[in-house]
Amino acid sequence: MKSLIWRINQYQKERFPLLKNFIFILLYFFGFYNLSLFINEIHFSFTPVKIIGFFTIFLIFLQIRLFDEIKDYDVDNKFAPERPVQRGIISIKEIKIFSIFLTFILFILNLFLGIKDFFSFLLLQIFILLTLKEFFFGHILRKNRLFYASLHMLVMVFISNYIYLIACQFIRKNAIPIYFLSYLSGFIIEIGRKIESPENNKSGLDTYSKLLGYKMATIIYISIIFIFSLLSGFLLGKIYFIIIIFGFFIVFIKSLKFILSPDTKRRDVMEKYTHLFLIYVFILFIISGFRR
Repeated sequence: MKSLIWRINQYQKERFPLLKNFIFILLYFFGFYNLSLFINEIHFSFTPVKIIGFFTIFLIFLQIRLFDEIKDYDVDNKFAPERPVQRGIISIKEIKIFSIFLTFILFILNLFLGIKDFFSFLLLQIFILLTLKEFFFGHILRKNRLFYASLHMLVMVFISNYIYLIACQFIRKNAIPIYFLSYLSGFIIEIGRKIESPENNKSGLDTYSKLLGYKMATIIYISIIFIFSLLSGFLLGKIYFIIIIFGFFIVFIKSLKFILSPDTKRRDVMEKYTHLFLIYVFILFIISGFRR
């Protein structure tokens, strides 16, 4: 058997590419952090708490990935034998041990924060554990994929609440659009990765294109991106609004091409441009935090 380090490295390459996710989550964290500063007219200042906050969020996304492996283990055994756990690259027992160790590290990290920040972290962990158990109603929730995903995606609200409290110390009314934007950004990624071209739908694995048809799934997808764009532009101001809408139209064109000719290549291009668009908006959020 290959060494544990080799197997962990192989797993991360396939299921949670560290460099790619590190960059994306870094931009997400500081994007929402700086946007929280901007809408509350708070000046940016560098403190160790930000570093703890970022690594907490990065590790939480990894924790969610590991918990999904545990939650979906039986389904993946039947319908996704190509995945690393199913191929024996790493065992489900090792995934469970690693997830426990990771959770322990997260609690240690957050002991260095204040009571409010630790409490928001605790709420986030409770919600993540509930998603692992599928809120104890998994057999019912799975019957409605959209409701199932909508409920699980609330984790993005708890994540943005954690970031908001690190930035602003206490919750204000204008936290609500921050929560909503974070929720939408998570849903954009969730739906985007589960839209497939008709030729690529697998039996047994739920996709939105199978559930709704690829056209309707893509229309819902682009509609969510549009709402995300409008709200982001509204919060940042007139010039940023124009810049964001310009980016949205590029994604819209790529999505339209997929609707008109739904092959795997166009589907991948659509998802790629959507990810680039999110990065583009997160960078604008970061810039906003340095405006006076």
